[in-house]
Amino acid sequence: MNAPGLLVINKPTGPTSRDVVDRVRRVTGIRRCGHAGTLDPLATGVLVICLNNATRLVPYIQRMAKTYRASFRFGVRSNTDDVEGELEQVPDAVPPTPDELRSLLAQFRGEITQVPPKFSAVMVQGKRAYDLARQGEDFELTAKTVRIDRFDLLNCRGREWQALIQCGSGTYVRSLGRDVGELAGCGAVMTDLSREAIGRFTLAEAVRLEDLERDTWEDYLLHPIEAVRELPAYTCSSREAIWAANGRKIPVPSEKLPDGLEMALLTEEAKLIGIANYQKRSSVLSPRIVIRPTEQTAANAANK
Repeated sequence: MNAPGLLVINKPTGPTSRDVVDRVRRVTGIRRCGHAGTLDPLATGVLVICLNNATRLVPYIQRMAKTYRASFRFGVRSNTDDVEGELEQVPDAVPPTPDELRSLLAQFRGEITQVPPKFSAVMVQGKRAYDLARQGEDFELTAKTVRIDRFDLLNCRGREWQALIQCGSGTYVRSLGRDVGELAGCGAVMTDLSREAIGRFTLAEAVRLEDLERDTWEDYLLHPIEAVRELPAYTCSSREAIWAANGRKIPVPSEKLPDGLEMALLTEEAKLIGIANYQKRSSVLSPRIVIRPTEQTAANAANK
């Protein structure tokens, strides 16, 4: 099986994202696998695995909006911002009322600055932050700008509360809960997290890790085009498909296309060949990422 493709996995609690990739490798026999968007061991839900040349599309999936259902607890702080770290009870903590909490959440919508957790994969002078944290090193992480499109309260019962969050790439949900807790003056940790969707990839289509078997995994394989549906597309002729698969530029005179426009190159069967940029000066589509067509598609093109 050499064709590129995507698998949408429903990650269970426990394994790391790397563990899921290793499982996919064992089941499929494909060594070139990569995930698009890390989930911590505590977290469950949508994890997209890219196979073969589809790994080149990981950045397109990572930049898609992500939807989470997260649970938090007031009155506690943690060095990891969740219940898996060292917990510290906050004396005399008074959690906000549901109405007060809704007002707090509203302050976190839009573009905000956020300091990542110290137990995270952020690089600090060439090392992962979680490695430095485990070694007891003293360091500070730089705040970064992230985008929060939705932060809606689902329920609130005493110290326990749950929210639906839709956010851009690079957002740490456990840090959101931490910052809400600090703003409320009583601290908070994340107790549970489920990623409901990455862009169009949802839990409804995700396969459970335990259901991924050697003789059935291909039934769940999605074509790489699903990673770049948002891009404008150019359908290549059979001859152009061969050119594109070999990185050759395709003449497409057009006064309407802006210079540098990113486009998906498709075969006549609507299979993804790759990603190209339009060069207005020379009126060509210049392939930048090549996801070669399947052997059958290439053979069909060669015979035309």
